[in-house]
Amino acid sequence: MEFAYAKNARLLLLAILGAFLASLSYLTCIYNPVELLINKVTGFYPDSIKFNLWKEPPFDLLIRVYVFNVTNSVEFLEGTEKLRFEEIGPYVYKETLYNTNVTFNDNGTISFTPKRRLDFVREYSLGNPDVDRLLLPNLALLGISSALSEESMFIQLGLRSLTAYLGSEPFVNISITDFLYGYDDPLVALANDFVPNWIDFSRLGILDRIMALDNGSSIVTMNINPIEESTDETLTVEGRRLPFSIQNWNGSPRLKQWGDEDGSDSHTENSRCNSVEGAFLGTLFPQNIEKNSTFYLYRHAFCRPMPIVFEKVKTTKYGFDGYLFRVKRDFLDTAEENPENKCYCSTTKCTPKGVGDLSPCYYSIPISISQPHFLNADPSILEEIKGLSPDEAKHDTTMTIHPQLGVPLEANLRLQINLVMPETSYNSRTEPFNNLILPLLWVELSIDAVPTLIQFYLKLLYQILPIAQEIVIYVFAIAGIALILAPSLKIFLSSSNTSSSNRKSLRINYRQIPVFSLRRQILTPNILIQK
Repeated sequence: MEFAYAKNARLLLLAILGAFLASLSYLTCIYNPVELLINKVTGFYPDSIKFNLWKEPPFDLLIRVYVFNVTNSVEFLEGTEKLRFEEIGPYVYKETLYNTNVTFNDNGTISFTPKRRLDFVREYSLGNPDVDRLLLPNLALLGISSALSEESMFIQLGLRSLTAYLGSEPFVNISITDFLYGYDDPLVALANDFVPNWIDFSRLGILDRIMALDNGSSIVTMNINPIEESTDETLTVEGRRLPFSIQNWNGSPRLKQWGDEDGSDSHTENSRCNSVEGAFLGTLFPQNIEKNSTFYLYRHAFCRPMPIVFEKVKTTKYGFDGYLFRVKRDFLDTAEENPENKCYCSTTKCTPKGVGDLSPCYYSIPISISQPHFLNADPSILEEIKGLSPDEAKHDTTMTIHPQLGVPLEANLRLQINLVMPETSYNSRTEPFNNLILPLLWVELSIDAVPTLIQFYLKLLYQILPIAQEIVIYVFAIAGIALILAPSLKIFLSSSNTSSSNRKSLRINYRQIPVFSLRRQILTPNILIQK
């Protein structure tokens, strides 16, 4: 009797354990502890993993610079040939980003100042930029002449006399480093001395001016969990509260260079193109991205947001599935073709399709951006010059983003810097360039490798742990059901065996009772009748 009781107790304990495992499987399926862990690990707060990845991104952001060398300057100035360019490069620089002066605000935003540093990477470069020399358009002469092209005849005649006196030539033979970081030119030095409010530098270099704008004292306010919603009607409700999107740049959600309803600029109508609110800096994006998403990338040096749209799911070389985004085809279209670009047409003569004006951001010098080799631009631009061959595979902008974590896995941001030459007068040195768009250089900002630490988190959080959780759910469910059913089946079988055993026992103890047939004679009395 005691043995049977102990046996039944063990079976009951197994059934309870089975119920516990089955319940644990169900709760794991419902509450998804891996997702809770991911939300904890990927939270953005002081000294969190994601915060530290953002503050000093471990990505190797490489800037590949390709410069356009002029190969027929004499023939061009004589008017016998179209200007011919030859692409030289790459010259590669590694950019290091530091987000400094970080402040978490009470309204669910964060304020900071981004700082960048460039270091030359010799092993990835074509040559030595300090030694390699090219024949390039003289930015000082052409740029200042272009900026003053709409001034009075007297100013233009004075500029002609000044350039002749200083001996400024339309082309200069200088090193790559001088072209990028600044070369001495008497015209720039003179402008810096006499009009420092306009030309606040003594040496003119393309990359130097870009980095100066990027490394200015900009204060960026970024959404984390914003409490107050934006009132910007050009954004959707969701777009106003997206984590890691820009809320303000230097205290304003808009770019004053392209007009603001509170400013004195003539562009009083706000639109998406003069707003940085809702744009992203490119280091972090929201988690759990949807396939129909459109993001705006903003870098202060390029002075305008760049829209990228989802194209397809792509498996990267590290085995992670990411969402491939490509720059929107119409982002440099004219205002007639794309009304969102209306505010960029800031002059009486707007730039053609595929070319975006940047002059308000660069001292009114008619600097512009385009895709490299004028990809997707007005074909007439390429008809006026030689040596450029647009190729979508080489020159388009793409970015692959991890859809769950919201970090870039691959990136190739490609833009070209040009000088738009208007109609200049009274100066024989600049007149051959009239109405040309001169390609100066193009840059590729690329992320080719995912840091080991981020690879570890991606594999652990989005590959290993979800699979392990799935296995645990099924194992616990199967084990729980088995532990519940096994004791029940055991009890049922034991009960069945006991009943059968009792019937067998009755058959063994049964004894037949013999039934005797009584003969008639025994039962009939023996009576004699005498006669």
